[in-house]
Amino acid sequence: MRTALDYLIFDYSEDEEGSATWDAMATVTADRWPALQAEVLQVLHWAEQQFPRQRGALDEGAAWDFDISLGDSTGRDLRAVVQGQPLALQHAALSATGTVTLTLTLTGRAAFADALLQAFDLE
Repeated sequence: MRTALDYLIFDYSEDEEGSATWDAMATVTADRWPALQAEVLQVLHWAEQQFPRQRGALDEGAAWDFDISLGDSTGRDLRAVVQGQPLALQHAALSATGTVTLTLTLTGRAAFADALLQAFDLE
């Protein structure tokens, strides 16, 4: 079953070794933050379930990895960290006004790339 994403729109690139990278950036108002956060965690939960204990540096043999950053409309870094079981996104307090910008980068080997494309209907 394919899942459509509402906030994350990924740009795809591939390096000369065949590793795939998807970069997404989404900016939302504080009231939309819970929905964006849920979508990010949905993607990361999927990756953990489909490729358990295979996250890490690709050049060290891992199947996939991710990087995440979070900032507000003033340019303040909100120090986003994803950890725990189940995964949770922890960050500095958000302002009730203004916007929040999240950047998510996923990298993966061929099997991860194929599965991600299928699961989230990415082009």
